[in-house]
Amino acid sequence: MSKSLETTNVLILRKMPYKESSLILGTLSAEFGKIDLIAKGARKLSKKQFPAFDLFREVQVTFPHNGKDNLHSATNAELIQSNDSLANIPENFETASKIADFILKNSAPDLPSPLVYDAMRNILRNWALQGDKQEFPWTSRQCSVIIKTSYLYENGLLPDLGEPKTKQAYQQQQIIESIIECGNEGTPLPDLNDAWWTQLNKWLNQLIKHHQLKY
Repeated sequence: MSKSLETTNVLILRKMPYKESSLILGTLSAEFGKIDLIAKGARKLSKKQFPAFDLFREVQVTFPHNGKDNLHSATNAELIQSNDSLANIPENFETASKIADFILKNSAPDLPSPLVYDAMRNILRNWALQGDKQEFPWTSRQCSVIIKTSYLYENGLLPDLGEPKTKQAYQQQQIIESIIECGNEGTPLPDLNDAWWTQLNKWLNQLIKHHQLKY
């Protein structure tokens, strides 16, 4: 099967050195889902072919793709968003790493993931703002809720609430839909107290455990 060159934006969620001068990258694309990339020669100090590859960056990459290979060679890279200042707050960097690990463990190649991609992109940008000491919209717990809700919804793992029969059920459904929209569009989150966010996070963790996801 011949390989076609594909160009897509990816989020770099894992970076590992390979041999003397290369990098293995675990990435997520909205169109292609999980993509494992090898950037040959990316670690050579004398070369600047891949200056864009670093953890939690959004990068446009080109790679040969035939739907069979598990590891693709990146042939080009262009930085879209760095998010480097995220690392200025160790707690956020640690949480971002845990979320990235969850996404990579539970995503598959060639399975489009536009909602999870947008949610993670907005979360990383939120933490980059915080790292730059600028105004940021979401707390770490809210970020965790956003990515879990987006993942479960996109993969059909949220309970089917059906037609709400009570005012409380209707409100709960509206909140879930608002959180998904927030992750996708970056719109404001519903105004809920800390206890509500804590309870919602526990409920999502129970669903993750129920579906035996890797976490």
